[in-house]
Amino acid sequence: SDLLFSVFICVYLWFIFLEKGEGKVSENICIFEDDRCENLLPIVYLRPVFELRCGINLLREKLERAYPGSKVHLVCRDYLADTVKEKTKAASVNDLRAIGEEDCLFLNGGLLAGNDLAEKIPLEGPEEIGLKEGALVYARLRAATVKQISQDGGGDLTKAIVAIGKGKAGTREIEADLISYPWDPVRYNVEAIKEDYQALGGGKVEGFLDERVAIYGDRSQLYLGEGARVEAGVVLNLEEGPVYIGRGAKVRAFSIIDGPSF
Repeated sequence: SDLLFSVFICVYLWFIFLEKGEGKVSENICIFEDDRCENLLPIVYLRPVFELRCGINLLREKLERAYPGSKVHLVCRDYLADTVKEKTKAASVNDLRAIGEEDCLFLNGGLLAGNDLAEKIPLEGPEEIGLKEGALVYARLRAATVKQISQDGGGDLTKAIVAIGKGKAGTREIEADLISYPWDPVRYNVEAIKEDYQALGGGKVEGFLDERVAIYGDRSQLYLGEGARVEAGVVLNLEEGPVYIGRGAKVRAFSIIDGPSF
């Protein structure tokens, strides 16, 4: 009984310790628009590049998923900042000073993150800048460098990172898919749906699926969200990829959906 009591006390104190946040490692990622965002007009007039959707998720959501638990900071065009603050739960928008005396991994908002992104670009590591054909893909920077950029960077974050960071960080070429032109979200969409479906853990039917729905292919490739409804007479073809039907969606009779589809 004394041993059990001791274990209970240790567990209780550990939970208190976690509640206070002591011992936690604070990680920061900063998702930014680069100086090539104009190439994506007109589809980014009213949203930052990282709020574009390719596959099931927004580009920003894919990046956040790759580094769970990290503080997310966002940098976008100034006229979009207020909207971004309202729509996201970012730790800061257009304010690098909010990162404080901490390291940060900067990620291009047009980066199409695969499920292996954290392996290709880990949070931990030396100061490093990753480029693809001259475009800044990422920069892993120490607190002192981040502070210098926030003080001296001016209005163009990407140029500041390259100018200041190159003197301190190693540079390497990296293979990466960047959403750079309006046709890129369409070009990458099929594979992006498949990757997102896998990451989100599909294969669940939480809504109403009429027994008279015709389903071709592996049922593990079907996700039906809570409150969704698929009526009799619908055809779902899963042979070429998954079909993800979101929460509350209604698919009426005589519809045909070919996967991969969201």
